[in-house]
Amino acid sequence: MIVNNHTSPQAKKSIAKLISHDLVPAKFKSYDYTPPGSQDFGDTELFDKYSKVLLNPEASPLLREDLHGLPPAYIVTCQHDPIRDDGIMYARRLEEAGVDVTWKHYENGVHGMFSLFGGPTSLETGRQSVKVFIEYAKKQLVSAAPTSTL
Repeated sequence: MIVNNHTSPQAKKSIAKLISHDLVPAKFKSYDYTPPGSQDFGDTELFDKYSKVLLNPEASPLLREDLHGLPPAYIVTCQHDPIRDDGIMYARRLEEAGVDVTWKHYENGVHGMFSLFGGPTSLETGRQSVKVFIEYAKKQLVSAAPTSTL
C-alpha cells in the first residue's frame, strides 16, 4: 500500500481529480514533501480483485465525487502521519462543497495519537486531541438538542 501498487494505472487516473495534491497548503510541503510522481504503474490484477472495496466511498470518503449536503465534519490530521494529506484534501474538498468543517492539525502528532490518551503509552498530543474533540462534540450535541416547548 505504501508504494501505491494496489491500484491500477487506470484507477489512479480516474480518481486524480479527487485526490489532487494542489489541495495541500504550501506550509505542509516541507523539504521532505514529495508529491506523487508517475501514475503509470500498479497491479491491475490486484486492483481488479479488490476494486469494490478500494473505490468504495463508504470506506474511503475522499473518493466520493459529490460532497454536497454532508453533515458537519470534524477532521484531525497530524504532521507525522502517512495519511495526513488525505485528511487535508478531504477537509478542503468538504469546505469547497459548503460543508461545515472543523479541522484540527497537530504539528507534533503521530498516526493513532487519538487512541493514545491514557495509560503508560499516552502522548500529550493524544490527551490534547481527545480533550478538544470532546469539547467539540459537547457543543454539537447541545446545539442539536431539541428545545423544550413547555
